[in-house]
Amino acid sequence: MARETDIRVIKTKRAIREAVIELMRDHDPREITVREVADAAYINRRTFFAHYDSVSQVVDEVVEEGATEVVRILDEGDSTSLRGVYAIIRKIYAQSKDASSPFGRVFMTSARLEVSNEVRSVLSRRLLSRYSGGAEVGASSACGEMGTTGAEGAPLMPRTSGMPGASGNLSQERTAYLSDYIAGGIVSLTLRWLTRDNDMSAEETEEVSSLTYDLLVEGIKRLSASRKVVLQS
Repeated sequence: MARETDIRVIKTKRAIREAVIELMRDHDPREITVREVADAAYINRRTFFAHYDSVSQVVDEVVEEGATEVVRILDEGDSTSLRGVYAIIRKIYAQSKDASSPFGRVFMTSARLEVSNEVRSVLSRRLLSRYSGGAEVGASSACGEMGTTGAEGAPLMPRTSGMPGASGNLSQERTAYLSDYIAGGIVSLTLRWLTRDNDMSAEETEEVSSLTYDLLVEGIKRLSASRKVVLQS
């Protein structure tokens, strides 16, 4: 009996998530009501509240699932070489077009900004960890709890402690500022290409990969050396 109950719970929660994803194709996530979700999932409001406290909780769950898939690609890829970054960009692009993948299903809806912001947050913490030479800072979500190492224990991003212009000469606050700035640039750059109607060509992928690689490897060094970014310590 317990197993039958568990299966019903799984099926009901899946129906609720599917309903929310479908509604987000044409509606802003913040405007979706419990009644709309219940009707789309063929349940009543009471059943909805037996599993979730609000629509936003469901949105957060599906967004986190999508962002986790992108973080997995980053963890399993090699961001220390241009060829590795190229492969990562191609995989993320493929997932964004795959309606059966957690990332693609959310990215094809009005919640693409939410999932992009979640990825940016995780990437910013990874960059801050890299530039600070320490543990990941502020990891709280399921994405943040994932390790900072890639395949076979290789670092997600190469450490740069002691490198001229890296965090050794910067305050923690400025390092955090620059990390978020670079993460935002990478996500915005990738988002621009992912949202295009036409397929990304090999040449375009190479261009995006090259710019992303430069940001990952040289970003904070160049920014801190340029003296164009001013932040009080």
